[in-house]
Amino acid sequence: MKEKYHKKVFKIGLSMGEICHHRKNNGGCIFCLPETFTDNIKSKSISEQIDYLLPKMKKHSDIFIAYFQDETSFDLDFEIFKTKIKSVLNYDEIKEITISTRPDVLKIKHLDFLSELNFDVNIEIGVQTVNDESLRFLNRGHTFSDIKNAINILKNYDFRIGTHLILGIPNETFEDNLNTINYLNSQNIDEIKIHNLVAYKGTKLGKMISNSEVELLNFDGYLGLLAKIIPYIKSEIVISRLFTSNVNRTGTAIKSFPGYKKDWMNKLVHLMNEKDIFQGQKN
Repeated sequence: MKEKYHKKVFKIGLSMGEICHHRKNNGGCIFCLPETFTDNIKSKSISEQIDYLLPKMKKHSDIFIAYFQDETSFDLDFEIFKTKIKSVLNYDEIKEITISTRPDVLKIKHLDFLSELNFDVNIEIGVQTVNDESLRFLNRGHTFSDIKNAINILKNYDFRIGTHLILGIPNETFEDNLNTINYLNSQNIDEIKIHNLVAYKGTKLGKMISNSEVELLNFDGYLGLLAKIIPYIKSEIVISRLFTSNVNRTGTAIKSFPGYKKDWMNKLVHLMNEKDIFQGQKN
């Protein structure tokens, strides 16, 4: 982004105000705790959200990306979706739109509308894993077939395609992780965001952890897994996240990693330098 705009670019986190249909109808993913990614601002209009957030962020930059990350924006009725997106276009400081969504809810009408905008659009798909058994364990409510279908649909457009992955899913092997990376490499994905699986109190996963039914990777285990998997990710793919954000936002995380993300990144860089590891090394 810095090369593209010649200055720092920041994302403004916005909400369509919709609730994920999977959580409404099927209880949602076993790790999902809405309080970790939503707040009171989601009840406001898009313009009100931007007017509230933009002045606070202008001390950092004057170029922004409207980021619809929470819930599942493509669940929205088309006319409501269109109206909310058009609200973003009124702000000269906002140069791009990024929408994060599930792979089972892409709607052609919504995508056609986005493709007609004179705006760069990025679509992020919550892949998490290509292992159907793991998807069932997480109660994701979609399959690997849905993931393939979503990515094939997006290839018909000029959108930049991003994906979200989870490393450290109980019972997944390194081979499972590698299958996910190899699939994304083969699809020429533009961006990958990697998350460590976090358990929160009040979630099904949190109860499973508290009852010792499953275990999550500790920090050293996760760091080691990152160091093993990063060399297999194509060098041209942007890795824009390596650790889950907002872990301690609600204070309900169970056995969360000690320290802060800056410390985690420093330790990962040190480990990779020490072992002479780099992205794309094994492609």
